[in-house]
Amino acid sequence: MGLPVDVSTVSDDEFRAEAQGWLAANLIGEFASLKGRGGPGDEEVGFEIRERWELVLGEAGWIGL
Repeated sequence: MGLPVDVSTVSDDEFRAEAQGWLAANLIGEFASLKGRGGPGDEEVGFEIRERWELVLGEAGWIGL
């Protein structure tokens, strides 16, 4: 599976807009509590929901986002 956006043909601004749009549409419901989370020292908070979120990211081609 490739990236949801061909990064070789879009500008940084276009890529950011695509990623922001996808996050806005998908970081809802059970995943809404993950907004603004992450980073050093926060890795173990909500582990189970983060694991489910990573599956959603992967299915959409956004692993590492």
